[in-house]
Amino acid sequence: MPNRFWVAAAFLFVCIGVSDGQGPAWVPDNSDWWSLLRENNYLGSVSPSETQAAATNFRIADVSLGEPLETIEKRFGMAHEIQRGDASTGRSQICYVSPSGDIHLIFEEGEVDFLAYLFRGGPQWSGSDSCVVSTSLTSRLATASGLRLGMSKKQVTEILGKPNARSNDKLIYDFKFQKRTAAEQLAQMRQSSPRMSEEEFHRNYDYYTVSQYIEARFVRDRLTYLALSTAETY
Repeated sequence: MPNRFWVAAAFLFVCIGVSDGQGPAWVPDNSDWWSLLRENNYLGSVSPSETQAAATNFRIADVSLGEPLETIEKRFGMAHEIQRGDASTGRSQICYVSPSGDIHLIFEEGEVDFLAYLFRGGPQWSGSDSCVVSTSLTSRLATASGLRLGMSKKQVTEILGKPNARSNDKLIYDFKFQKRTAAEQLAQMRQSSPRMSEEEFHRNYDYYTVSQYIEARFVRDRLTYLALSTAETY
């Protein structure tokens, strides 16, 4: 299991932040209409598949969800951080906008969730003026699996398969499965839990749960909003 899991909660309030020496900006509202974490209820709305989606669906322009800020900035430019919510709805966000001003790419982190949003258009929100213009953000930007804005529902399903739920303007994919903890990681965890019995330790930590979620929204059968989410929990 990636080491970043262990610092997710702390990372939420610290080092995703601004690289220009300024502190993160706190925005006390839920005007970020595109965020799945606003009410923290997007998971559980459908029955998840007990299978694994390809990792390429969660990688955009050589950046995978959960990558360090430095990796994101190398690809898209220096970032500014916005923080909102608290507890289960607490979220940190960095935003990029295309030179044309109509396409946004946002990386978001919650308590255990890593998310990315790619969308065209939509209303303004508090903090949207902190989005950084990136020449790397164009209409051709796509996930490693080929998902990009402007695709039809048919093209999206050719990549992702049958959705867990669908409506006239939305496709939802939800996956949940277990993975075995790597031996090296398990040994580190065992050292930090010396009082736990062997039986209890292995029952709790031999495996962890991975949740994957993809939401695609359409206008006149063209993809205008793509949300990607991954989470890892014990």
